[in-house]
Amino acid sequence: IVSLFTPFGLVSVVTTVLLLGTLIGYFKIQDVSFIKQLHFNIYDEKLQNTNLSLVLPISVLVVSIVISSIYWVYGIRFYQATVFLNQAKNKSNSDLLGSFLKQQQAQKLNPYDPTYHLVLSQTYQQVAYFYLTKQNPTDDDKKNALETMQRSIDAARLAAQKDPQSVLVWENLAN
Repeated sequence: IVSLFTPFGLVSVVTTVLLLGTLIGYFKIQDVSFIKQLHFNIYDEKLQNTNLSLVLPISVLVVSIVISSIYWVYGIRFYQATVFLNQAKNKSNSDLLGSFLKQQQAQKLNPYDPTYHLVLSQTYQQVAYFYLTKQNPTDDDKKNALETMQRSIDAARLAAQKDPQSVLVWENLAN
């Protein structure tokens, strides 16, 4: 459950904190001169009876909560889009429809990243290719191929709008 709320693994966060704590402790024991201790108090005991003494701690708390909330609202969505794209990749060999649906979900969760549009465009190209390479394609197959190729072009154009400097996006659009 924790992995849903962190854009990186909990194990790496805990390991990093432990390693940093160990490294700082080692440097303190060795009495290394470039390690300084910083004490930062946002509450002054001399002003504890005034209304002004509560302004700074409360304002820091409110600003921290607002910034964290904004980060996690978008961070969770973007992380979930990455998870869906990874699931789509894992399903691509066994469940093509499930893979396609996961790609669409990922693109809806993070419409700002051209990667999701690019992958969806390539999937539409493969579906159109499938329709056209059938033995004796029917008129419906040709119509479906035309529709999916148009969707591929539309997704590639969106990717090009999001990242006009990417060579991969323009190569995909040229195909």
